[in-house]
Amino acid sequence: MVKKLSELKPGESGVITDTHGSGWVRKRLLDMGVTKSAPVIFKKSAPLGDPVQVNLRGYELSLRKSEAELVDVEVSGVASVDGTRKKERLEEKEAKRKAREEKKEAKRKAREERAKEKEARK
Repeated sequence: MVKKLSELKPGESGVITDTHGSGWVRKRLLDMGVTKSAPVIFKKSAPLGDPVQVNLRGYELSLRKSEAELVDVEVSGVASVDGTRKKERLEEKEAKRKAREEKKEAKRKAREERAKEKEARK
């Protein structure tokens, strides 16, 4: 889904698809690295909506709302603004690790029971 950079919500991320405008405004945006296929994360906007802050190419960039309206972004999801995404990934890894351990424990118990049954038959 393509949105204007100014329409993104805090934490949304995407890839820049186009930079509109003409003259010095377009040149200024391109000079700041607002180019096609650059990944961008919308960080926050001021209380009245102007300016907006984004993370672009590893640095924080503040743009006027009028400038952000000139940038089209293909939204790809929610990124980590305050570490919540990282925390979710860590929780997922922990859950997978626990599941693997439980599976190993179940296999170990099954082996022990088979061994006991085998001994009981003798």
